[in-house]
Amino acid sequence: MFTPPPFSYSTTYHGIKIIGTVLWCNVSDAEIEITSPYSGIRAGLHTALWVNSPKIRNLDGNGKISERGYRTIESCLIIAYEEADFLFQNKEVLHERIVGFESELKEFKEKLKDLNDNFPNEKKVKKQLPQMEYRKYLKDYQEEIGAMGKRINKIYDSLYSGFPEYRTRYEDENQDIEFIKKYFARENYRSN
Repeated sequence: MFTPPPFSYSTTYHGIKIIGTVLWCNVSDAEIEITSPYSGIRAGLHTALWVNSPKIRNLDGNGKISERGYRTIESCLIIAYEEADFLFQNKEVLHERIVGFESELKEFKEKLKDLNDNFPNEKKVKKQLPQMEYRKYLKDYQEEIGAMGKRINKIYDSLYSGFPEYRTRYEDENQDIEFIKKYFARENYRSN
């Protein structure tokens, strides 16, 4: 049973009051978005169901958030705060890097999307090839998709180079970039 989101949750971390919105919470998962002192960063935690004993479930037997669930929500909120604070503190450097690679990143993402979108049709068209050629074609096509994904990841890694203590969570790069742009623009607007 799901606990009906959204609802507000707050905690104090290193003397700072952090507020967020719990977007969802179920037996093994929770996600929260920070709303203060920053906004725009989400964080979530997952507990694998195969280790999901009643002691570590986010919900109790009645479908209400358990003590463990509130600890999970608090952890998510702190993770979101730490990420947002890191991005905010380093927004000038990170924004400069984003501007430098944004067009290349967009180009690679479009190519990757085209490769993925065209793959089903390409498979049908190439199906007439002899079996060995068809297998080689599939392997090469999948390697090309993989290589494009690696190029995109390399660009994201370059965004955070020089910050060994920080690595964005899997597939959260876009929220990081949007956050940096938003706070960089706010600060530049205020100074003009």
